[in-house]
Amino acid sequence: MKKRMIALFLALAMLVPFTPAVAADDNVPRPTVEEILSEYHQKAFEAEVVQQTGRASANSRSAGGSGKTLEQETVATLNAAGYEAYNVTSDNYKTLEKQLQTDFSEMGLDSDASYIITISGEENSAGNNARGPSLDVVVDQALDGGPTYFEYTYGGTTYKMRYVTVTAADQSSLSRSFHYYLTHEQFPETWNEILDAILMYTVDSLTEHVPIASIFSLMSDVFTDDNYVVLETNQLTISGNTLWTLKYIQVYDSNTGLWISSQSSESAESRALCHGYLYNESNNRSEFFVGNEAVFTRCSVLYNNASQRKLNAVQAYLARNISRDFTGDIDFYLKDSKNEISFTGSGQPLFTQLHWFY
Repeated sequence: MKKRMIALFLALAMLVPFTPAVAADDNVPRPTVEEILSEYHQKAFEAEVVQQTGRASANSRSAGGSGKTLEQETVATLNAAGYEAYNVTSDNYKTLEKQLQTDFSEMGLDSDASYIITISGEENSAGNNARGPSLDVVVDQALDGGPTYFEYTYGGTTYKMRYVTVTAADQSSLSRSFHYYLTHEQFPETWNEILDAILMYTVDSLTEHVPIASIFSLMSDVFTDDNYVVLETNQLTISGNTLWTLKYIQVYDSNTGLWISSQSSESAESRALCHGYLYNESNNRSEFFVGNEAVFTRCSVLYNNASQRKLNAVQAYLARNISRDFTGDIDFYLKDSKNEISFTGSGQPLFTQLHWFY
């Protein structure tokens, strides 16, 4: 009997160290759709830089060691996190449109392009579940714990709603690249100060300019090597890409059995860096470099205002239209560190990233 008690005690003692680990796994927060898509955007931009510069990268749209494309891997990550995600392509456009009971063209999806779409319900947060006296939100949970849709009461009637997040995968108007060339000829009097200039952006010429990074930081840390100098006759290139992510609220129409896109807000994530040739005095050669990456995101006015978006969605649904919330065009400026001197000399934007168009 004594031996049995000792054996039982040892068995229980061996199990104790494993218990906290299991509990810790249960407490790991689920990544948001935006976080997963942001990682995808980074890898997609790096792949584009490879195409532009010919420099190798660990990330590519083509199949890697897993045998999956970048888009397929992202969809798998979203599904593993408990979301319902798909890679819409020209091959499955009609099939998925029918399966998901919605109209892709109404959402701005081109049948010749490629997209990643994610379907999800309401997040369980106080901000998203806030309600006034005439509305209510009820979350419906999927079997795996992930929300699939939610119910919203307006004017005494309860409507089923869901979020559908859309981001570009390939050959889509939601993905737009920009390239701008800085040359000594453009800025002959201020070329020596160009490295200290700050690249800024704004989505409204009347609002404050938001700094992105200095040209020096965008050109990378190669300047820690005194052998490198910028040739006065050389040009520097600012390359970037903007990927818009659309977040729709769809309302279920019981008469047609379709999910109707009724409201959309959007975020635009841009990535930019400098690249070009630097002169290396130690070997009397010009050498190509790719600089550091800067990332910045703009959201439309209502993007994080869930309560207003749901109200706009149900009102637009009843009026049989779509309430759209845009980011607008993005203007880029190049100014000194005090935000006083514009390198264009006229206060006009250096260049503009035009908004994608429905």
